[in-house]
This record gives sequence, C-alpha cells and structure tokens, in this order.
Amino acid sequence: MQALILITTANALSATKKPSTQQPFLYDNAATLADRYADYRRHCDRCVADDAAFATFKSAPAYRDILEHLSEDQGRMYAHFVREAYADLLGEAPLAAAVAAAARVGAPPVLASYDGFDGAVSPTQLRYLKTLGDLRALVGGGALAGLRVLEIGGGYGGQAQLALAADDAPAAWRVRDLDCAERLAAKYIDATLPAAAAARFATGAEDEATDLFVSNYALSELPRDVAAEYYALAEAAPFGYVTWNHGIHADAMPSGEFADRIAAARPGATVAVADECPPTAEGNVLITWRPK
Repeated sequence: MQALILITTANALSATKKPSTQQPFLYDNAATLADRYADYRRHCDRCVADDAAFATFKSAPAYRDILEHLSEDQGRMYAHFVREAYADLLGEAPLAAAVAAAARVGAPPVLASYDGFDGAVSPTQLRYLKTLGDLRALVGGGALAGLRVLEIGGGYGGQAQLALAADDAPAAWRVRDLDCAERLAAKYIDATLPAAAAARFATGAEDEATDLFVSNYALSELPRDVAAEYYALAEAAPFGYVTWNHGIHADAMPSGEFADRIAAARPGATVAVADECPPTAEGNVLITWRPK
C-alpha cells in the first residue's frame, strides 16, 4: 500500500496528463443553487455575529451542505495517506496543536480516533494535513517558508490554519471567498492560532504578487464569468494546486480546459493532471503546476 500511495503522489505532482472529464451537473437549476448558498450565507453571518452560533458552526446542516461532510472512513483514508507518504508531518508539535485546536472550535460533526494521531480528530483536518504535505512536495526546497499564498474558496480557513501553524509557514496566506465566508475565516483563524501566526492571514482582493495559487473544490464550482478573474490570478502564479470537482454549476469550466489554459499561459511550467487521491467523488482530479 505504501508503494501505491507514493507512486500516486508522485504521479499527481509530476507531468501526467489525464483527459478532460465530462461534468454530470447536479445543480442545473439556478434557483436551487441560489437557495443552497443563501442558507450558507445566513449561517456564516450568524456565526460571525454570535459567539454561541460560532461555537457549533461546523455542525449546522446549512454549513455541512457546503463543507464538513467527510465521513470517519474517508478520514481513515487521509490518515493512512499521511502516515505513509508524509510521516514527517506527525512529528511537528505546532501542527499537532493546530489539529487539536480545530477539534475544539466549531464543534466538528465527526471526530474520531486515528492511528498515529493523539485524541479525536476531524476527517476534514486530516484532508487539510494531506494537502499540506502535497503542497510541500510540489514546491520542494524550503517548502512554503517565505511564499505568498492565494487560496480561492478558503471556507472557514482550515487549510490556511494548518499551513500557518507549520514549521515552514508561508509569509502570507490570503483567502478570497464570499464576504461572509471571509469574515468567518478571519474569526476562526484568530480563535485557533497564536497571534503571530494569525497576523499572516488576510482576506479579500489585493494587488499583490502570488507565489502559490491554491483552490480545492471551489474554483471548479464557479461559472466562467465569476471565475474569469481567478483564472487570470492562477495563470500569474508560478506554483499551483487545484482540486477540481464536478457537478455544481452548468457553466463551470472542465478540468482539462483549465489545465490547458495554465499550460498555454506558462509555457515554462510543468502542468500535471491526475486522479484525486484519496478519491472522494467520481471524476475529481488534482491539477498542479510548477516551474520546470
């Protein structure tokens, strides 16, 4: 199993190329999609304003429809992946503290015990930990230290929280999302990180260079007109890591078209497209790029 995981990781971060996937859209009805996000927006606003709502925000049905829906068994896949491919993450005390803080804040709907991890852990946090390992493998060298990271669709800031807690924390991590989600992320970061680490977190648009572009299950859900600005930001970044899911919006760009766009914009880059690993939905792929 270890060999299989390591091979899959290497494939995902090297010059493999899968064909564009077909998108089985689930939300062709614009009214249905609008209702789904209206509930999410109201919940985020409530949790920013009300500390009691914030204390359990991860467990609310309106929130779990968008985030925090991984199962205990899916968490087991991520935990196994981390142990086999990125065991060095398990020895970093700041990361262990961040994982523990994430379990205490927001009342995650699923908490379970996993081999190699102390105490109860959220499966979502294990996904973030695996992604952190992927980002280090993609960038190499001094890993994330000194980098300026832009994440599109950062949710409540879970990926940023882990990365900013790490020994190789980036110089800055900026999230762009719905306004309500950005406010919730800022509150979450302040609640789960030491002040010095939280100070490296920012939200909203800013005219600044980006070293690493990140988007997981987010950019792929946007219609082209909304995503156009983000496509341009991705093309400008020397490193990129995008998990591409399908089925949310009928006017979303297919994964293969996005990868081709990055390759055309950055002819000196190695662009890779590979199956998501561990797989969480049919057709999900990981798109990465880095300088050759």
